[in-house]
Amino acid sequence: MNYRPMLIVNGVLIAGMAGLSAWAWNQIPDGARIALHWDIAGHADRLRSKEEALLVFPLVALAVTGMMWTLPRFDPRRVNLESSGKFWNAATILIGLLLAYLHVLITLGVLGQPVDMANALIPGLCVLIAGLGNYLGKTRSNWFGGVRTPWTMSSEYSWEKTHRVTGRL
Repeated sequence: MNYRPMLIVNGVLIAGMAGLSAWAWNQIPDGARIALHWDIAGHADRLRSKEEALLVFPLVALAVTGMMWTLPRFDPRRVNLESSGKFWNAATILIGLLLAYLHVLITLGVLGQPVDMANALIPGLCVLIAGLGNYLGKTRSNWFGGVRTPWTMSSEYSWEKTHRVTGRL
């Protein structure tokens, strides 16, 4: 499988998040408490330190990229996963984009820009779901990506029909 698109795009995203964190580091006071979690109404319900807030998203994006690069090596149906390389790359890139988007929103919020997280998160999630749905119908059965039920894992026909419908939904 060609991992180059995933590694290049996510490398640029991680570097951009790290650059944003470095730029914002001196602008945020040391004792600042930064919101990293919101309830359904959009009210902050978990505050963290400046270090955690500025480092968590670049590190999570790095971990997700590393995991998505490593997991295919352990798939018993690796041949199928390799033929679904576009889905695998797209999923990794879309997750990286969502993490970068969240990182920008949180950093803007901490620097004084008003951000309504409840409403700002919806477009990012929509892009993620639409992007995954676009590629989901074209995947082959594997152990790490897709709708994995006993029925879809035991039948290629069931896998194909389930993922065609799920991708459209």
